[in-house]
Amino acid sequence: MSDLDEIVKKPSYDAAASDASKSTIFVFIATFSYLVFFSGASPGFLGGAAFFVVGIFAVSLAISMPLFLLQSKFPKVAILTSIIDIVVTIFLTRAIYLWLFSQPAVAVEFEPRSFLCTEPLPEFTLSETSNPTDAQLDQLCSCIYAELEASESETLKAIAERRESDVSQADIQRFIPKFGAALERCGGNEM
Repeated sequence: MSDLDEIVKKPSYDAAASDASKSTIFVFIATFSYLVFFSGASPGFLGGAAFFVVGIFAVSLAISMPLFLLQSKFPKVAILTSIIDIVVTIFLTRAIYLWLFSQPAVAVEFEPRSFLCTEPLPEFTLSETSNPTDAQLDQLCSCIYAELEASESETLKAIAERRESDVSQADIQRFIPKFGAALERCGGNEM
C-alpha cells in the first residue's frame, strides 16, 4: 500500500493520470461514435446521452485508473498497459452498448403455405420449412388419399368442397386426426 501512496504523492502524478484518463476517454468517445453511426443499434437521444456521460466516468475510474496505477508501479509494462487500456475500453464499450441498445430480432410471422390436391382432399399446410416440388406434392396427395378409408369419402368430399355444414360435427372431428395420421405416414412432415 505504501508503494501506491508514493506514486500518488509524486508531483507529476496528477498530470500523468489526467493524460492517461484523457486517452481512455478519447478511445471511449471514438468507439461510442462508431457504434452510434455504424452499428445499426440506435440508443436514442436520452439513452445515448446517459450512456455517454456514465461511460466517460466509468472508463476513467474502472479502466484508466487501475491500469495507470499498475503502469506507475511497474514502468516496464507501460506499453502493455496502454494496449490493454485501449482493447478493454473498446471491448467493454461495444459489449455494453450492444447489450443495452440492440433490439432482439423480430420474429417473422410464419405465413403458412396451403396445398391443394387433385384428389378430393381438403386444403392443408405443411411445416414452416416445407417446399415440396409438384411431383412430391402429387405423390403425397395420392398417398394420403389411399390411406383414408372409403367410408370417409362423403366427409372428405364435403370438407374438400368447403361444405362442412353438410356433414355432422362428429364426423369432422373423427376425420381430422385420421387425415393428420395419413399425412404423417405419407411423409408430409418431412418435406
